[in-house]
Amino acid sequence: MPSLKIEITRNFVEVRDLNEEVVLGRGRHADVVLLHASVSRKHARVFQKDTEYIIEDLNSSNGLKVNGESVHSKLLEHGDTIEIGINRLFYSNEDLGIPQRIIDLTLRPEDADAKLAVARNLSDVAIRFVSEERYVELVQVEIGRMLELLDFDDRERMNIETAMNEAIGNAVRHGHQYEQSKIVEFRYIRKPDRLIVRVADEGPGFDYRAMLKRGMELDAVDAARQRYMEGGMGGLGILMMLRCMDKVEYNNLGNEVTLSKYLTEDARLAAAPPPSDTDHQIATNDLSSSTDETQSGID
Repeated sequence: MPSLKIEITRNFVEVRDLNEEVVLGRGRHADVVLLHASVSRKHARVFQKDTEYIIEDLNSSNGLKVNGESVHSKLLEHGDTIEIGINRLFYSNEDLGIPQRIIDLTLRPEDADAKLAVARNLSDVAIRFVSEERYVELVQVEIGRMLELLDFDDRERMNIETAMNEAIGNAVRHGHQYEQSKIVEFRYIRKPDRLIVRVADEGPGFDYRAMLKRGMELDAVDAARQRYMEGGMGGLGILMMLRCMDKVEYNNLGNEVTLSKYLTEDARLAAAPPPSDTDHQIATNDLSSSTDETQSGID
């Protein structure tokens, strides 16, 4: 599905699927709220025309740029970079399609080991399992075996495995609150140039922005202590994923995360966003949780 990817930090983005008109702006009634004085309350909109999407400036004070060029409206193409004030968004029409195989451990769980043995040789597989500890552990063991087939050194392989396990752990802890009957879906896609992992849960979602902000404000010792005191429900998981993977993408609700690791330097360079004079401002700006329409600044 076409989507807008809102840059929170250089490798952390929020994904908003496009299935209807979306208004972007600073006001609380905007569909996508971008909190900075350089953004008008209703700054721009993205709408569908036939099978394509168009972005249009809504007579904003500071205008709209796409791929560095000032525009009033533009037909969006995959990979376009949109600048609204200091905020950057990326248009994507990438579709991961249907998995090559779906392995459902919720059916005949006694066959879990045999089913998972099939997964390691597949380049695109989805594994569905309940949030019960023994099934989580089975899937995590299988993840290690899958990664052994990739050309990584031990340290890099351990980092990637850690990030995947954190994503699953967050689904069980935050998404399902340890409710064992709820289902986690883990999708593993091995392409020639990158590794993609998507973890989705059945929970109502959680505030990953607040978790990330809190984690960034704590040093490692304080964060570890806080996570321990909270029974393993601190914000370290997101920070760990950011350190171990090239890109972390959350859907707006917070119940689906996509992790990417580039396998070639060309892929890494192709995926890197263009440099911006405002890169250093992005993280602190977009981590704000306030949507106060009375915020001072340009209207």
